[in-house]
Amino acid sequence: MPDVEWTPSDFDGGNFASIKAWSADTPTVQEPVLLDAGAASDAKPDAWGLPAASYDVVLATNVIHISPWRVTEGLMAGSAHVLRAGGLLALYGPFLIDGRPTTESNGAFDESLRSRNPEWGIRDAAAVRREAAARGLSLVAADEMPSNNFFLVFQRCRDAAGAAPDDSAPVGRVPGLADPPAARE
Repeated sequence: MPDVEWTPSDFDGGNFASIKAWSADTPTVQEPVLLDAGAASDAKPDAWGLPAASYDVVLATNVIHISPWRVTEGLMAGSAHVLRAGGLLALYGPFLIDGRPTTESNGAFDESLRSRNPEWGIRDAAAVRREAAARGLSLVAADEMPSNNFFLVFQRCRDAAGAAPDDSAPVGRVPGLADPPAARE
């Protein structure tokens, strides 16, 4: 993707050397940014230190299950702040559907996460969807992926008056979260 500029981020600046090594031959990858996703909130959406409405996409891969819930809240608030109108927040990782793990292995993984830190754990997709909607991010795609993961895509669509979208419409192909695409037409 030669026309796509990437701004990698990490909570731990100690990972920057690895990020730089992996991206050394890719001129469209910017310098990594030290970012605590959980620092953003409704009261302080600019806590990431990134310009408002300056990004087209925010991608978070395997983040929200291995962090406290405040990181999910901050990811939503921060993304709503930095995304341009129509911008996308894409989340990849395991999710609970209807409050339950989708496989036995994900159930064991959730227990393992919670035993290491009680604030961690696989998040319920519906709770994540509600958190996003509260910040003007509407679920526009939900797909099952390999290794018992999901790819959820939210679009920034808070209107000029600041009203959040009606996020009750079914979306995607994930049972328990959405209806098939044909049902949306």
